[in-house]
Amino acid sequence: MSFQDELEPKVAEIDRLAREMYDLYLGVFGLKGGEDGQLVEDPDEFAAVADFSMEEEQEKYAEFLSFLDDVKARFEKYYDLDPLDLTILTYSLGGHGGGAVASPVPSTVHGRIQYADDTWMRPVLEMITEEDWSGGAALTFRDDFVAPFHRAALQQMACTSILAMGAQAFHDAVTSIQDDLLEIADAGIARLSGDYGGGGSGGFFTVVSFIAGAVGLFLPTGASQVAGVISLGSGVASVFAGIDDSDERREWTISGVNAPMILESIWDNLLELDEIIAGKDEQMADGLEQDLDSPTAFSSADLRLPEPTGLDSDGFGDLTVDTVVAGVPISENKVVVSIVSLYEAGYRNLPYAAYQYEQAVAELVEPLPGTLSRHFYRSRLAFQLARARLRVAVSGIRWHLTNSGEALVQIATDYELTDERGAEVLRQIGEIHPPILSDPVGPGGYY
Repeated sequence: MSFQDELEPKVAEIDRLAREMYDLYLGVFGLKGGEDGQLVEDPDEFAAVADFSMEEEQEKYAEFLSFLDDVKARFEKYYDLDPLDLTILTYSLGGHGGGAVASPVPSTVHGRIQYADDTWMRPVLEMITEEDWSGGAALTFRDDFVAPFHRAALQQMACTSILAMGAQAFHDAVTSIQDDLLEIADAGIARLSGDYGGGGSGGFFTVVSFIAGAVGLFLPTGASQVAGVISLGSGVASVFAGIDDSDERREWTISGVNAPMILESIWDNLLELDEIIAGKDEQMADGLEQDLDSPTAFSSADLRLPEPTGLDSDGFGDLTVDTVVAGVPISENKVVVSIVSLYEAGYRNLPYAAYQYEQAVAELVEPLPGTLSRHFYRSRLAFQLARARLRVAVSGIRWHLTNSGEALVQIATDYELTDERGAEVLRQIGEIHPPILSDPVGPGGYY
C-alpha cells in the first residue's frame, strides 16, 4: 500500500466531516451546501433564524470551501513520499554495521571499495619489487599509487559512510513525516467527529530517529574501520549527536468548535510541520556542507590518487636480477618470477579492482527521489554534491586501475627474455586464470 492509499481516505474523511459540520451551522437558516458550491434550501431543516443575508452566507460558504481545498492540497503534496527508494539508496552505499549481516559478495559502494583494496590491491605491493628494476617508474608506481591506495580506499569508505548516514536520515525523515501527517489527519477527524480529547504525538520529530538510526547503523563500523580518517567530528555525525531529544517532542493537537476553526487548526499544525522540516533541512545541509569542506572528508587530499606515469618499458627499464643460481629451477628464476608477477598484477589484480570501482561508480549515479526537493531542498543539493565529489574520485581511480593494468601487461609482454625463460613465462602465464569481471563469491564479508 502506498502512502497515498493510506492518507487519501483520511483527507476525504476530513472533507466529508467538515462539510457535514458546516451544514449543521447552515441548518439554522434552513440551508445546506449544494454540490455546485451554492447554498440551497434544506427541506428537512426548520429555519430558526429568518433574518440573514443570503449573499453574506454564500460568500462565507465559498471561503470555507476554498480553505477546505487548501487544507486538502497541503496534505496532497506529501502523497508521493516513499521511503523505499531511500532504503535502496542507503543499502547500496553500505558501510552499515550495527546488526547488519555481512555479505561474501560485495554489492555496495563501501563493500566494493573494501573488497578491491583488501583482495586485489594489497597483494600488488608484494608482486612488484621496485628495486629489481633499473628504471624509476616501478618505484614511483609503488610509492605514488599502490602504497597509498589503501589510505585512499579508507577515505572513500569514510565518505561513503557519511553519505549512507545522510540517506538513512532522509529515509527516517520520510517515514516519520508520514507518521506525523497521519497523526494530524486522525486528530482532525476526531475533532470534526466531536472528540475533544488530546492529540497524538508524531514519530520522526518526537522520538528523534533522525539521530539514533543513522549513528547506530553507521558510526561503530565506519569509525573503527577508518580510524584517523573520520569520527564523530564529521559534520553529519555531529548533527545527529548534537540533537537534544527533549527539544524535539511535539504533540499534534487540533482545536476549534466549528468547521472553519478546526480546519484552521489543522492548517496551523501542517504549517508547523513544514517549519520543523525546513529546520531539519537546514541542519542536515549544514552538516553535509561542513563535510564537503572538511580536509578529513570530501575535501581530503587522500580521496584521489594521481594518474601513474612512466608505465612503459623505458620507464621500468631492465631487471637487475638477471642471474642464474645453481640448483634453482627455471620456474623459480627471479627474472621469470618478476615478469610473471608483473603480468598477473596487470592482467588479473588491477582489472578485478577496476571492476569493483566501476560498479561502485554505477551505484553513485542513482537519482534521489524527486519529492525530496520540495521538503529537503538544501540538504538534497548538498548530498548530491558530496556524492558527485566521491563519484569523481572513485571514477578517476577506476580509470587509473584499468590503464595501469594494461600498461603492466604490455611491459611484461615486451620484455626480452632468453628462449628458456620466455617459454617458462608463457607456461606460467597460461596457468593464470583470466579475470572474470563479475561479482565473485568467496570467504569474508563486506558491508
